[in-house]
Amino acid sequence: MPRRNPEFLNVDLDLESREPLRRLAEALPLLIVMSSTRMRGKYVMSLEGAWPTLPLDGTLRRLAKMISSLSGDARRLWQQASKRSFNIGVACGSRCAPPFSISSTMVEAIAALGGSVEVTLYPYSENRPSAQHVEAQAQGRMSSQSKGTDRDARLIRFGQLLEAAIRGPARLLSGRRPRRFLYELEPRVQRIALQYPEFVHHLDREWHFFESTVAEREGDWPRVERLERRLLRAWPRSDGFDRSVRYLLLVDAQLNQGKSAKAATTAIRALSEPGDAISHEIILDHVTRRLADATGFIIKAARTVLGKRTRLPSSPQLVHGVLRAHLDRMKKRQVAGATTPRKRWRPPR
Repeated sequence: MPRRNPEFLNVDLDLESREPLRRLAEALPLLIVMSSTRMRGKYVMSLEGAWPTLPLDGTLRRLAKMISSLSGDARRLWQQASKRSFNIGVACGSRCAPPFSISSTMVEAIAALGGSVEVTLYPYSENRPSAQHVEAQAQGRMSSQSKGTDRDARLIRFGQLLEAAIRGPARLLSGRRPRRFLYELEPRVQRIALQYPEFVHHLDREWHFFESTVAEREGDWPRVERLERRLLRAWPRSDGFDRSVRYLLLVDAQLNQGKSAKAATTAIRALSEPGDAISHEIILDHVTRRLADATGFIIKAARTVLGKRTRLPSSPQLVHGVLRAHLDRMKKRQVAGATTPRKRWRPPR
């Protein structure tokens, strides 16, 4: 029997509720409804992300961000669901699995959302369909659907095809030659580009992301830095969450090259943009630990985040504590998805 490496597949969002969950699914347009039924008086639904395969922690982070942004009826349905499970799918293999780690901040975020974590292990099988077969199945299902030209629907189908194209070669990222991942992926991406020419700019951005991932696995930090700079130039400023993740990878690349001063400058620029509070907290910690004297950086970071006119304590340690407390509040607000309180209605006079 050929030896096979275990691999992370995806995270499903499994829900159960006494109420229909259709409106909740409609409020999460980037998730695909994999199954929806009614069992023992409860509505049961399973959703999966339509984006390309991300690492485990990145997938959980994106799901948590989407759920925390819910409001109105969709948020009420989420809160009243009796089951809110982040179901992690892992394909078993015949070799020792690499660690699939979840950060403590991500565990806190899931707990704050009232979610639980499950793990589903899929057994190894020689007859398991290849990525080409999965891609062909996805194309067949899509061709049988409506031929509508709605851009959102085409974007979702585009995401499904791209995910199917990545799933097979992704195993090569954990091998000795991770660059083979790009060689195997390139013809598949070319076919998708021919089918969806209006989304070529998305493909270009994703390809640079894949190149950066491969360079990180190879330890080629100068290339990671160049690619992440290019990604930040192309990434829309309206997408603060993903820009924060790009900044985090850029800072790590600079720190791994010993460019502590440049990493500190990049970190200040990241903190000046609205984005993901969790990524900002990680960036702050990474740079603070690597600087020989982090006093100046901490004060500048506090001025950037809290405002130039904010009165700061005289001690750098207290300034750091104030900054961390502010980021903790932002993180909780982001996870909780705080909404504007509704004013009580009064009859018009």
